Amino acid sequence: MHALSKRRLVSAAGTAAMTVGLFVVPTSLANAAHSSSVSLATQAPENAQDEPADEQPTEPALPVSEAPSTIRWTAQGGMGPTVGFNGTAFGRLIMDGQYRLFGADVGPAVGPMLHVLFGRNRSGLQLGPIFVWELFLADPNNIRIYVGPLIATGYGMERYDDVIVTFRHYWYLTLGGQARAMFNDRIGAFVRPINFDISAGTGGAQAAWSFAAGVSLDF
Repeated sequence: MHALSKRRLVSAAGTAAMTVGLFVVPTSLANAAHSSSVSLATQAPENAQDEPADEQPTEPALPVSEAPSTIRWTAQGGMGPTVGFNGTAFGRLIMDGQYRLFGADVGPAVGPMLHVLFGRNRSGLQLGPIFVWELFLADPNNIRIYVGPLIATGYGMERYDDVIVTFRHYWYLTLGGQARAMFNDRIGAFVRPINFDISAGTGGAQAAWSFAAGVSLDF
């Protein structure tokens, strides 16, 4: 009987040990798996920060003028000949100012214009607005080059000192273009090689071709 009781105690102890082992082993495995997942989750952001971000391709910028962005006015003064289609010729002194509507060295500009006419037995004035739209072309050797169309219109008056003094009053229209070369931020030169002038008033209508060149100032 004593041996049988001892054998039963050993069997019960073995069963208890197996039960404890079955519970402890899965719990240890679960804790190890949880620790591994926490470690991977902690390291993932660090690894993500180490990876460089994808760089977006950039398109090359279009060439633009390097003129100051505060240019508001352009003042120009020059002179040149005017040859009428009827064979007459006289000189013309040009003065005009142009306000930059975009506040830059390119784009539309409008302002006042004054022409002083002089020649043999002839003198006069032309007064009115001028409109110019300039485009930046290039800057070789740091010389900025601009081109653009122009239009001017207004009132004109001329005096003719022939046998008797006569006056002519008329409306005029000038169509053409100009090119400018700016040697630095403020000083340059302009040329107007192809301008056509039309006038209508006292004495009928007249047409002429004119050329002018002179100094240009930006400020």
